[in-house]
This record gives sequence, structure tokens and C-alpha cells, in this order.
Amino acid sequence: MVEQISSLKTGVKYKETPIGKIPVDWEVVQIKGISKNFFNGGTPDTTDKDYWDGNIPWVTGADFENQQISQIRHYITKEGVKNSATNIILKGKLLVVTRNGVGKLAIAPFDIAISRDITGIILDQEKALTSYLYWYLNDSENRLKALIQRASINGLLRADLESFVVSLPPISEQKKIAEILTTVDDEIHKTTQIIDKTKELKKGLIQRLLTRGNGHIPWVTGSDFEIQGTSINGLPRGNLESFLIPLPPVKEQKEIAEILSSIDDVLGKESNHRDRLILLKKGLMQVLLTGKLRVA
Repeated sequence: MVEQISSLKTGVKYKETPIGKIPVDWEVVQIKGISKNFFNGGTPDTTDKDYWDGNIPWVTGADFENQQISQIRHYITKEGVKNSATNIILKGKLLVVTRNGVGKLAIAPFDIAISRDITGIILDQEKALTSYLYWYLNDSENRLKALIQRASINGLLRADLESFVVSLPPISEQKKIAEILTTVDDEIHKTTQIIDKTKELKKGLIQRLLTRGNGHIPWVTGSDFEIQGTSINGLPRGNLESFLIPLPPVKEQKEIAEILSSIDDVLGKESNHRDRLILLKKGLMQVLLTGKLRVA
């Protein structure tokens, strides 16, 4: 990532366009001008059991979170696909939520059927890369939401999505822009996973240390964060002053406190790291997707 970012260059010459200044060698195009096809979705008849609980994942806008498919709650059958308006979008293609959550999007992590909340876009890869358009639309959420037809479907019309205007660098630059942003985003996800595992570790350690002491609890390092524990569901009511607690010897109290403090230190470090990465991604999106900095 450091090498990629160090390759950024300034000294860009710009031209005026309907969507602002862009580098002179970039184009302004409608999405339909760089696409081979658009696919709408649909819902199989929910009263027909032959259409559901198959092996084909089927998603709605509610299944998108943090610009990716967060969960698969429903599966349908081949008969469900055949007898409904849904379409199966192949792995690696772009999914755009156009109803009930406009602004959400994802790259299909595998072949997946879509509801009418979603439009699948198949790009002409010789003109535009899916990964680049994914990041461009990520940065264009407000422009997309401005097109919502609130009086009718509370979503984007197909024609509005097709005619949505984007700035388009050469293919080689699209690839490098997408690689940089994806690298940073992957690091954010990894850091978030570490934070989540560390929080679970802390819950388990609190339960064990404060009820069973330190006799059988080892010191831990960053490689130990797969340890799983149980959380404390709540405290009994009553006067805090009369609340009874197990009290180990002072030496063991100190050891327990040091263990939990070390976990807090890890949480603080990883949280700060994630915050810096989020700011970095935001800044890179602002300069890379507008051509203010060029990738060599």
C-alpha cells in the first residue's frame, strides 16, 4: 500500500465538465455507455414452498451493510428463479440497491439472485472496471439519493441509473485507483475483526478472572485473540454499598487489573489504527476519484 500511495503524482491539467473539473485525459460518460446489460430483480411467490429453501442465495437491500453483502437470510430454488422476475447475477458483477436503501452497493461475492430492490450491472470491461465503478458510486451516494423518486417508488428509476454520469480515467488508472482503495478497505475490515475478537476476549476474561481468579488464566498476546468467552448479562439490583464481590489477595488483584488493562491497550491501539485508516480512505477517495492526484 505504501508503494502504491507513493506513486501518486500532482501537476494535473483539468477540463471543465458537467460534474466538475476532471483531468483532460478522463472522460465523462453515462453508465449505460460503459455497460453491456442491466438486470432487475424480483421475489418468488412466498406462498409456494417449491420456490424457497433451495441452494441459490437471494438478497434484498436489507442484506447490504458497509457496502457489501453482510448476510444471506434467504435461499431459493431453480424453480423459484424460473417462475419469478429475479435474476442471478454472477460473481464479481456490480449490485446497486435502487429501492429501500439507495446508495448501498456491493460486488457480488458469488453467483446470487436479487430482489426488486437491486439492479445488477454488467460492465464492458474494456471500457470500465467493476471495481472502479464500485468505488466511484461509493463516493457518489448523495448524487444517487438526489435522484430518488419519492412520489412513486421511493427509489431510482432504471432510466436514471442508466443515465447517471461518471468520470472515467483510462483502464490502467481505473485498476490502480481501485487497488489502492480496496487495499485500505481490506485493512479496515481486518482491524475491525481484531477489535471485535478482542472485545469478546475481554468479556470472557472479565467473567473468568473476577469469578475464578488468575490461577488458571494465562497471559495473552495479540496472537491469542481467538479465545472466546461468555458475557455478563447484568447486575442484580440493590444498594451498591452492600453489593458483595469476591476479593482476591492484593497481589492477584494487581495481576487481574494488569491483564485487563493490557486488553484495553490493544483495543485502544487497534481503534486508533482503524480511525486513521478510515480518514485515509476518505482522503484518497476525494483525490483519486476526481483526478486531483494521479496514479503513475
